[in-house]
Amino acid sequence: MEGLRRRPLSRGGRALGVLDLLLTLTRPSRPLPEVIQPGEGQTRESVPADLDAIGRLYFGSYPPGVACSTLEEAREDVRFSFEGGYGEYWWEASPVFVQGDEVVGALMTVRRAIWNDVPDTPFIIELMVDPAFRRRGAARALLVECLRVVGESGEQAVGLRVAADNPAAIALYSSLGFVEMRSGED
Repeated sequence: MEGLRRRPLSRGGRALGVLDLLLTLTRPSRPLPEVIQPGEGQTRESVPADLDAIGRLYFGSYPPGVACSTLEEAREDVRFSFEGGYGEYWWEASPVFVQGDEVVGALMTVRRAIWNDVPDTPFIIELMVDPAFRRRGAARALLVECLRVVGESGEQAVGLRVAADNPAAIALYSSLGFVEMRSGED
């Protein structure tokens, strides 16, 4: 996501050169809203065999060059995440959204992120949905599944970052109880 990356900021939104363009949001552990799985797919836990599918999704979810310049670079970044490069990868809290056998959405969570300027909580490092499947409930279903796993583990909160100029994502996160973390909070 942000912080110490091999490329400029790219996770949690779009490539940015300045941290000030990102909002850090947190959500305290509390009851989840009831969410009905979208009729065209369902969530399941991600597994290492999803690497190529998530890499393709990651590469295709952003304009060319924003997150990664090539498909291979996207796969390597996902592999780096799986291997703990951004913090211990939390498989159970990192669902994918599938339609049939195709992964069309993914959420990637670490138990604690490596960056000093994020909350000391589980941290969502990526949420992506294939552009052809956006606005159909996949992102909400992925978030609710992640929040369920995090809450059941006894963790008190979860954090993420989002581009300040992404009102659709901010509205989604707000509808699920995320609030902006102010400077100095943790």
